[in-house]
Amino acid sequence: MSIETIKRKIKGLYESNPHIHINVFVPHGKALLENEPVLLKRVYPHIFQVESCEGGVPKCHTIQYSALMTRQIEIVELKDAV
Repeated sequence: MSIETIKRKIKGLYESNPHIHINVFVPHGKALLENEPVLLKRVYPHIFQVESCEGGVPKCHTIQYSALMTRQIEIVELKDAV
């Protein structure tokens, strides 16, 4: 999947239902976070921001689209599309 396709799909999620789930992997493929609920806060040309609630405290994270191509980050709602 190309970066442009990923951007388009994330923008579609942002506009339709910004409550998504992500998986975060460390370099050797082990899952650091699995099916973590997050809120898509903002979508920009080169990055997007998600907000998670860790220990009751909201935290904002910035993610590059390329992290989805390298499979460091996986959006569960797009898993079948990748």
